[in-house]
Amino acid sequence: STVIDECPCSHLMYMIKVTKTNFINILCISMTIYHKYKDMKNTKHWGTEFEQNNNKNTFLLLFVIAAISLNLRLGITSVGPLMDTIRTSLSLSNAQASLLTTVPVLCMGIFASLATVLNKKYGSKFTLILMLSVLGVATALRGFLPGFSTLLITAFLIGLAIAVLGPTMSSVIKKYFPGHAAIAIGISTFFMSMGSAASAAFTGIF
Repeated sequence: STVIDECPCSHLMYMIKVTKTNFINILCISMTIYHKYKDMKNTKHWGTEFEQNNNKNTFLLLFVIAAISLNLRLGITSVGPLMDTIRTSLSLSNAQASLLTTVPVLCMGIFASLATVLNKKYGSKFTLILMLSVLGVATALRGFLPGFSTLLITAFLIGLAIAVLGPTMSSVIKKYFPGHAAIAIGISTFFMSMGSAASAAFTGIF
């Protein structure tokens, strides 16, 4: 990970840079969703699918997808702006500090296949609830049990949860929106980017 300079304004500049990048991503995704929505709304298949699924339940499911996506990157992107503070307060070496951002990414690649096993054995709903619980508890522990060991363990748990949640979300979207998976995935990506931007921008402030 890139080391932020000790200049007082460096954290602010870092957050502005990350936020601008994510804002551009969010803008592009939102435009894509809007045009996709306009195209799909004019098709017969759109109306038929939503009548079958019940409008209320459909939009409730989209809200759940958006809420989950919003929280998928908070445990990772919130570490970057505070890396210098964490390293100084806990007297960490560069290698120890880099583990806090490397471990979650490794877990996301290593444990992605675990989603298939859990979905087949317990179902997507149980898997989502279980992994969201793991993600929430791991994130909360960072506030109550400060220390390098806690940060490293929770980094592992957060990476594991995200690794399983990603494919599970995709399977849920394909199951409930077989004809319009693109717009549901677009909504998921939109809120994931928004969560990343908000986390990078406001972590240093709060």
